Amino acid sequence: MDKFLNNPQYLLIRLVGNKYCQKKPSSKDTKLKFKYERDNPHDPNAIKVFTIREDEIKPLGYIDKHRNIYVKELIKAKKIRYKMLIKKLEYDEIQYYIVFKFKKNKKEKKNIVSV
Repeated sequence: MDKFLNNPQYLLIRLVGNKYCQKKPSSKDTKLKFKYERDNPHDPNAIKVFTIREDEIKPLGYIDKHRNIYVKELIKAKKIRYKMLIKKLEYDEIQYYIVFKFKKNKKEKKNIVSV
């Protein structure tokens, strides 16, 4: 996890509410879908996270509400892509994090010079 924490290429976002879901995040979750829930009574900016396993779509939880507006803007602008899920023990509780990788700007790529 430390590899991602201090690296500006990555964004770690806590996955919350997964204790209420039947499926727990795992290394099998190579494809995620995100659904905006404007009618969510707890948070009108909620982003629900789903996994696609064995051709079935299963909920995994929500993007942490303190970061969901930021993540929503990045997803809409196609500036990040899903990389992986990380499981971490914190204060005797298992926490899950979604790792996003920032996409390189096409302009930045053009400015890279090989020596």
